[in-house]
Amino acid sequence: MSIVMALFLIAFSTSAKASGNWYEDFVYTLDSQNHKLVITALSDKGKKASELTIEATATISGVQYATILGDENQNEYNHFKFYGSNSGYNLKKITIKDGVTIHGYSYPNENPLISDGYLQCFDYFKDLNNLETLIIGNVDTTAIKRMTGLFSGCSKLTTLDLSGLDTQNVIYFSDMFRGCSSLTTITFGTFNTGNALYMSSMFEGCSSLTSLDIHGFNTAKVRSMYNMFSDCSSLATLNMSGLDVSKVEDIDDIFFRCPLVNLSLGNHSEAYVYDLTGFTGISEPCIFSGFTGKELYLPVVGLGDTDLSSCDYIYYAGNAQQWAALNNTTKATATIVFGADTTQQNDDENGDQNGNQGGDKNNTNGGQQDKNQTTTDDQTQNPVSPTNEEKKEIIDKKQVKTSVSKVKAGKKSFIVTWKKQTSNGIKGYEIQYSTNKKFKKDVEIVSIGKNKTTSKKIKGLKSGKKYYVRVRTYKISNSNRVYSKWSKTKNITVR
Repeated sequence: MSIVMALFLIAFSTSAKASGNWYEDFVYTLDSQNHKLVITALSDKGKKASELTIEATATISGVQYATILGDENQNEYNHFKFYGSNSGYNLKKITIKDGVTIHGYSYPNENPLISDGYLQCFDYFKDLNNLETLIIGNVDTTAIKRMTGLFSGCSKLTTLDLSGLDTQNVIYFSDMFRGCSSLTTITFGTFNTGNALYMSSMFEGCSSLTSLDIHGFNTAKVRSMYNMFSDCSSLATLNMSGLDVSKVEDIDDIFFRCPLVNLSLGNHSEAYVYDLTGFTGISEPCIFSGFTGKELYLPVVGLGDTDLSSCDYIYYAGNAQQWAALNNTTKATATIVFGADTTQQNDDENGDQNGNQGGDKNNTNGGQQDKNQTTTDDQTQNPVSPTNEEKKEIIDKKQVKTSVSKVKAGKKSFIVTWKKQTSNGIKGYEIQYSTNKKFKKDVEIVSIGKNKTTSKKIKGLKSGKKYYVRVRTYKISNSNRVYSKWSKTKNITVR
């Protein structure tokens, strides 16, 4: 045999061994009966690698096995994960080839809207803050129902192509791209959100995104869009046209600190309240392309040449003179309510970061009251002497009331839940809370502009303080709000 031929055979053997033994970077189990290789962890070798590749098959001792990434029998404490610099490693590139099946770990479900006892959760790329390249082929993720925080904290990723990701059964998209601060391009492909319920903080902190088109998202079932685009500090153009937001209950701060110049909301068959008061730093008039919502909450900002003729009601934070000065000639058909409360509270630094904003919002606690919570009807039987401002209010004593179902304490916060009232022209609710039992001082008011909303998280409170809370309904008559009587009051001591 010639020296050249010998060197060729050595090189070929080395290459074959290197490509065939990709699985040595992982800890795995072999299912000989079903010919499956199940990856459960990174090996010591894999933890130190700067690049990792997962092939669709592995041949071991002459037997071919199909690759399964993740073990559905693992839980949130011992599941598979890639390791980033926070673990002392330097993973920069991950490639997952076509044909790989991905299983999530079992995550306990306490949401009464979902019948499953456990959900398969897939968040294996979370906090890979040195990851620069992620290539995901056509993979099978049909078993996954929770992708909360899937790419969150991948602060060096600049592009993502999700065309090969199967999301048809995913319910949780919360925090999916949160903190991807270098991300400039996302290719969604046939990204299926038909079963999505939660999209809170989905793009929060994607500070390098300048434009985003999600008009193809199916949001017919979505309940929460809280903070969805919060702190997207470079986002100027956003296309949300075609989205069905008729079931969204929590949309607070959806555009908080977004310098949007062009926002396309598009056509909606359902009447809906758009609360756009989270806008900050707007350097140009905001253009609401194709806006066909029925109600609109606006801060004191320019509108540009905008057609708002579809609106029945516009709640404007400014006064009549400011409204008249806006460059918009098609707004006159709507009923304008001036001086509406359109303030937003800043996000509490200790708030829930898991996509379930407002604490256990869906947990009814079996109808039980918190042990430090009591009910009183002092305000119902002995109303506070009205202030000059309150004397101007229109109170209809026969108007349908609401009642406070529960108040749950949080850290420097509480969540108030009340009974939904959507009939008889009710447009929304007003929450009043105070440290004073008689509501004579230190009174705060929060306006809720959607009659389907039934809970609200109140933040920025004082630890250890007792707060008294009550709620009432309102409707609109001749451009004025007409209020019901207050509900009975409940009190809560915040943590």
